[in-house]
Amino acid sequence: MRRALVLALFLSAAGCVGSQDNPTNVHDLRVLGASFEPPEIFAVSCYDDSALAVFASPVVMTALVADPAGAGRSIDYDLRVCASQGDTTCTGDGALTLTRGSTGPGELVVKDVPASFNPNLRLPLMPGAQLVDGGTPLLEEVVEHDLYQGLGGIRLPAVLHVKAGDEEVFAKKLLVFTCKLLPEMTPNHTPRLPGLLLEGEPWPDDALPDLQGSGPFAVEPEDFQDRLEPYVVPSYSLKPVHLSELWIISWRADMGTFSEGDTGGTGFDGIAVAKHHTEWTPGPDATERDVTFWAVVRDGRGGESWLVRKAHWRP
Repeated sequence: MRRALVLALFLSAAGCVGSQDNPTNVHDLRVLGASFEPPEIFAVSCYDDSALAVFASPVVMTALVADPAGAGRSIDYDLRVCASQGDTTCTGDGALTLTRGSTGPGELVVKDVPASFNPNLRLPLMPGAQLVDGGTPLLEEVVEHDLYQGLGGIRLPAVLHVKAGDEEVFAKKLLVFTCKLLPEMTPNHTPRLPGLLLEGEPWPDDALPDLQGSGPFAVEPEDFQDRLEPYVVPSYSLKPVHLSELWIISWRADMGTFSEGDTGGTGFDGIAVAKHHTEWTPGPDATERDVTFWAVVRDGRGGESWLVRKAHWRP
């Protein structure tokens, strides 16, 4: 039976998994994260044609693909965009396929992704691809589908579709286009964690620390408070609203589980979560081996990156 996962990456990396799965345990084909560089296409003017040229700038998409049980098999992929955020697989009317190919587990990098689709700019498309309504720029269609009509940014849905064997995943990511409506507005930058701590000690990316016993083992990021960006968005009356980022970190491993799969951000009461702290447990059926850990950080504005670490666990 074919199994398809749909991951809303702009909300969470947990995705939709089986009812018996713990989303922090990665045992099958997954897209754990996806980022655009830059994370926001930012035009310094909203009132002349220069914004169109900026919005047409190519970007680089990087996806974190995990396939721990695939034994290094080839993974087919295609990258799609569409007008409606409600189209979770970008297969409905107004969808375009930008590129396709094959890759393996790890980081998939797609360079020179065309961003917008103004027909006057004649951007490269896949053979046979058609513009929405025979020529309407795709970003105009995105605005038409947006309840706020682009106020605070145009969010273009992009879906990375990966498939291997009888498994396939549709991973959704929003590419943000913004123009400078207010003097205080500045472009977003990709959030990057300075490092991770394992049991309170630095965890370098080239290290293989030895973990023994049933745990739990404490994992947390190195302090990154000085990296949180303040930013400004327009109100309905086009007045500046001053905000500050609250990063969310998603914790995943290819063996065992985390006590908290996502840390940071705000709770349902709107109050910021105070501390990024989680604990990893190998589980009762664990066997001695190297374990891969992933920490995916999101700034809540479209920016995203990740750190990958390894450790050797023994009973």
